[in-house]
Amino acid sequence: DGSSDGSSQLLQAMAAERQDLTAVILRRNFGQTAALAAGFENAAGELIVTMDADLQNDPSDIPMMVSRLEKEGVDVMCGWRRRRQDPGLRTLPSRAANALIRKVTQVNIHDTGCTLKVWKASLAKILKPIGETHRFLPAIAAMEGATISEVEVTHHPRAHGSSHYSSLGRVPRVLLDLLTLTLLKNFRDRPMHLFGGLAGASMVVAAAAAVAALGTVFQWLPWVGISGAMSQAAGALVLTLEMTVAALHFFGLGLIADLQARTFFEARRSPVYRIRNIVSSNRTSRIKDRFGKRF
Repeated sequence: DGSSDGSSQLLQAMAAERQDLTAVILRRNFGQTAALAAGFENAAGELIVTMDADLQNDPSDIPMMVSRLEKEGVDVMCGWRRRRQDPGLRTLPSRAANALIRKVTQVNIHDTGCTLKVWKASLAKILKPIGETHRFLPAIAAMEGATISEVEVTHHPRAHGSSHYSSLGRVPRVLLDLLTLTLLKNFRDRPMHLFGGLAGASMVVAAAAAVAALGTVFQWLPWVGISGAMSQAAGALVLTLEMTVAALHFFGLGLIADLQARTFFEARRSPVYRIRNIVSSNRTSRIKDRFGKRF
């Protein structure tokens, strides 16, 4: 991922000597999410293992994680750095973020930020992570119908280099990404439900403001006449107009978003469902895995 520590040269040299190794070298540092996406796309085999290269994850945990994944029959086995060897300024905000993500996404794992994970390739290759969504990949996988579990893994103190992450500096980005994920989870195939709700709420406020404006006009009409009464109700009248326009805008946005959602799924030929399997006595040759790809 555009590293300048010599790791790309080492990987290229190893890949030139080993037929079982493929190195994917990116042109520059595109970020962890993009690096994972490139790995998912180019990886071969039925299982994909992701892990950081800072030597804090322990590769000896991989066989145990693969065994647990196969034993439990899940699609993702996540590592849990229960005894994390990082300073408190990193671990405390991380624990708070993990608790919030767990609460919002309803994916019951303790350490979404641990990169050490084992994925079924049929799942990993349809995720297409973008932006900075690497920490939300288990939640995105759950949206696709994946089954997820976790297991404690070894975590070593950092011996070389320094982390480029600032726990406090990334809080706003995490919150914004979490908001985006929540909206996608609930409304990605029915955005009109979101914008229609906002339009309805705006109309309720507009109606209440209109009633208040009428009440003010009738209250002041005998004393100051129609022009004076209208000036007294000006604030409520303006609010009525603004909320009515907002409702029309929300409804229009909902209609456009609904059309875009339909175009998105049709253009990708991506169904809004995921098949776990198909069981039929006369269709055994067409049994599919749980993400719609044939065995």
